[in-house]
Amino acid sequence: MKGNLILLVDDSPLIVAMLSDLLINAGYEVISASDGVEAINKAYSEIPDVILLDVMMPKMNGYQVCRLLKNDEYMKYIPIIMFTTRDKPIEKFWGLHIGADEYVSKDIEAEKLLELISKYIDKLSEYKSLLKKKNRDITLTDILLKTNNILDNKLYELTIINRITNVAWKTKNFREVIINVLHILEEIFNYELGAFCLLDEGKLNIFISTKGNLDIKDIDLIDRFCRKQILSVGEMLKEDKSKTYILKSGDKDISLDEENLFAFNFKSGDTGIYRSLVFLDSQLSNITDSERNTYQLILEQALVVIENAYLYEKIRLRSVTDELTKLYNRRYFFVRVNEECERVTRYGGGWFSILILDIDHFKRVNDTYGHLAGDEVLREIAKILKTSARSTDVAARFGGEEFIMLLPETDLQGGAKFAERIRKKIEDHSFQYKDKIIPVTVSIGVASGGCKDNKTPDVIIGQADKALYKAKETGRNRVCIYDETT
Repeated sequence: MKGNLILLVDDSPLIVAMLSDLLINAGYEVISASDGVEAINKAYSEIPDVILLDVMMPKMNGYQVCRLLKNDEYMKYIPIIMFTTRDKPIEKFWGLHIGADEYVSKDIEAEKLLELISKYIDKLSEYKSLLKKKNRDITLTDILLKTNNILDNKLYELTIINRITNVAWKTKNFREVIINVLHILEEIFNYELGAFCLLDEGKLNIFISTKGNLDIKDIDLIDRFCRKQILSVGEMLKEDKSKTYILKSGDKDISLDEENLFAFNFKSGDTGIYRSLVFLDSQLSNITDSERNTYQLILEQALVVIENAYLYEKIRLRSVTDELTKLYNRRYFFVRVNEECERVTRYGGGWFSILILDIDHFKRVNDTYGHLAGDEVLREIAKILKTSARSTDVAARFGGEEFIMLLPETDLQGGAKFAERIRKKIEDHSFQYKDKIIPVTVSIGVASGGCKDNKTPDVIIGQADKALYKAKETGRNRVCIYDETT
């Protein structure tokens, strides 16, 4: 019975002779090659079980041989042990980076070398059926074409990855990063729909870019598809419905069907965040393994960039957000109101209003129903402020039971009308903790500033506070505006 076949590649006849004796005595069959071109020819024609490959050789060096074989759809399964006198860290890094299974020096002990060979022969057994012999010799022209093709693919990958990475340098805004990355991926796939899915702490967010005009049924279909992907890999969902964001849409009629959707799923080992890219692209059903590997590499980098932007956004929000109410905190509010004051002064942008809102008799709520009930009241009021605010408005917890709001492009009368709507919503809202209904009202003070009065933010906030004090003095559950007689 023949032993396993070892291809020994080295341009030194003495080393070939010494290693051949060692391997033959250990029960292996040995064939040899003295240069890189011959090595590739024999690898394709003989299909060895292991290749012992020297680095420095004529015609093609060992790195080039290794890269070519490891980029072949079939030959990539053959274990390659780089075998060299060049035992520098940078040489080892390069050898392993291009796909070598091991990188050892030529002074390795005979027993350890035989143990390595035996280990990789055992690993190869499950892939042996995939290896195919060539019916003809591999010519130098064939090798050059293969090498050029590999280099072209690597250049393509690096170009795309470089563009994706540059997105992270240009912007830290999470939403903009997703938009820019999906735009680059659209050039590669020419997809009709691309979606980024992110599952963190059981909550699913889906961001969609499409050439089509989606309706509710389409969004529900994408939601179901993403959920199936998540459940198929054992992830848990805490909410029945995901949050879906349409980043880009068009007026093209697209045929949306689960069978035409393709997902590339990844889970971050460091953060535990599950993320996926989903495409509506008919061509993805016909891609080769080599193309899929290229896509996987590019998409992994895309997801790293998006996830980093997401984590940055989480950290940023924690630093500017009140933990209990999830509104902005006092420090961030002062940053935003200073920016708004500078804007209206510099550009003549009209007026802005500031509201300070205080819960009436909040101590009584805590004393009667408990501090947990008081916390629930604060959270509910925060929700009312969020749902009532425009996208340009800024709502923050000012401290204790006080909230503050900035309303850009809003004069004093407009601020008062908005404040009255908020007051009425809170009065009519059913605040409930366990089985108790808690009556809650608020008092609100309103002041405004503009480009002509040169008031500082501190002055305007102080005026709103005076108006609030008047609202409390005159009976509570009311809105008062600041004027010179307040």
